[in-house]
Parts: sequence; structure tokens; C-alpha cells
Amino acid sequence: LREFEHLGRRVHFGSGETVFSEEDITTSFYNLLEGVMRLYKLLPDGRRQIVGFALPGDFLGMNTSGRHNFSADAIGAVTVC
Repeated sequence: LREFEHLGRRVHFGSGETVFSEEDITTSFYNLLEGVMRLYKLLPDGRRQIVGFALPGDFLGMNTSGRHNFSADAIGAVTVC
């Protein structure tokens, strides 16, 4: 964790802001420090399917495809590293 502290930076997102979007190229990994994020997929007809919620301590953004498998929006104020 100490090594991650030196490599990372804290970023704040306001309520409703998108942290990352489905299919975007993965350029960062996220450790949720404060707040809650909604994780979802967009369906072909424009609806949103909730696939989960991220809570403090959750680590997001790591996958083998190099692209995000879902989108993440802040529910209230969020801080990530």
C-alpha cells in the first residue's frame, strides 16, 4: 500500500460524475477511498443495467482485455486513488 501511495494520486468526483466508461481503454486503476460508485452496462436500447456497487476499499479497473467492462458513476461525493 505504501508503494501505491507514492505512485497514485487522489481524485475527487462529484455526485453523478462518471469515473470511467464501458469500453474505454484502461489507463488507470482505481482504489475507492470514500463514497459509493454505481457500476453499470449500457444496453443497446439505451437502458442502463446495474451490475453492482463499489464501496470504500474496492479496487477497480484491472482486466485482461485492456478496456473497461462496465461504467462507474459517483453516487454522492467520491474519492479515488
